[in-house]
Amino acid sequence: MSKRSAFEALVAEIAATTGLRVSTAELGAPASKAQLATAEGYCAAGLPPGVEQFFGEMNGFHLEWKGADGDAGAIHLLPVERIFGNWRETIWFPGDERFRDLYPFDFFQPETCIAFRVREDEEPARQVYLHALGEASCSLGRSFNEYIALLLESRGYLHWQHCLSAETNNNPEAARFRERAPALFPDLKLERFKP
Repeated sequence: MSKRSAFEALVAEIAATTGLRVSTAELGAPASKAQLATAEGYCAAGLPPGVEQFFGEMNGFHLEWKGADGDAGAIHLLPVERIFGNWRETIWFPGDERFRDLYPFDFFQPETCIAFRVREDEEPARQVYLHALGEASCSLGRSFNEYIALLLESRGYLHWQHCLSAETNNNPEAARFRERAPALFPDLKLERFKP
């Protein structure tokens, strides 16, 4: 199944799940060669593995859903030409450039995102990072392709990513995901959501 088909199926599944309501579902058209070239122009050592293929099928995806018991999900995969642009005043600030090498691709909450780490003249880091704006970032120990697979399995349940990092695995958001998500999605395999 193509990535695009998998995300289309995800939207259909959430919409058909009793007690859940989709409030936003937007699937981008495939990225053009020009859009991919723009992204690659920002990455001297090349795009992270899997990026060109994924965004060549769908250039962005936005899904938000809610349930009656406080359950919620959010995915906001940005268009590829936006990911590797300038994140000054959003991710990093003059005088505090600790996070200058982070490039968000899943901005699932206004204050929290998943990002690539790309340092100048180096190949992009294999793993992706959970980043709380202005505060901290931590590796999720997963590649982009692995992240996308888990994103689909989690159905974008809010803050599921916290389960993947030792630094955040014990916080309340991770505990809620482990408690509630399997009740909503019985085929979800919690053993895959560990640091």
